[in-house]
Amino acid sequence: MSPSGKTISVIVLSYLLFGLFNLFQFGQFVVPVTYNALVVFVITCAAFIPNRKQLKTVHALFFMSASLGFMLHPFLWEIFLSQEQQFSLFDNTVFDVLKIIQCVILTTFFLMVSYNKEENKLKIEWLIPALLSAGCLFNPPMWYVALLFILSGLSAFYTLRRRTIGTDVLMNVLVGTGVIYLISIFYY
Repeated sequence: MSPSGKTISVIVLSYLLFGLFNLFQFGQFVVPVTYNALVVFVITCAAFIPNRKQLKTVHALFFMSASLGFMLHPFLWEIFLSQEQQFSLFDNTVFDVLKIIQCVILTTFFLMVSYNKEENKLKIEWLIPALLSAGCLFNPPMWYVALLFILSGLSAFYTLRRRTIGTDVLMNVLVGTGVIYLISIFYY
């Protein structure tokens, strides 16, 4: 396993252990579902920073989507702003526009992954997450975004098992992200 794969495994296992710790202590399996965007950003940074020389446009699109998810997360703004300032900030349309841009970047990312230029071939296992990510523009509920990343994680796992692209860092990130959302779906 590559070093970035080990790092992703440690992050995913710590997320799972947080839920298991709560299960043993309080009798409920509770994971930090509200912090999924932060965990995805940490997974992306942990995998992409050591491999920054091998990154392509597709990797940059996913990193931009994860970065926008991190910047739009309320946790970041709770550190710097008071509650009244946060309400006025979140009522601004800039956050809605940035969320739309994030969904467009995510859709473009999945469309780029689903098409292979060298072979001039469309990969059906990536077309379903591409269509689901386009549906994010219509303001879906939280389970829809979780389903999108679970399916993309399964597609990445399937792609890695077929060994069509080798052990790409991006596929490890998508598998880790899919597992995070799969774990968090139990909380719903």
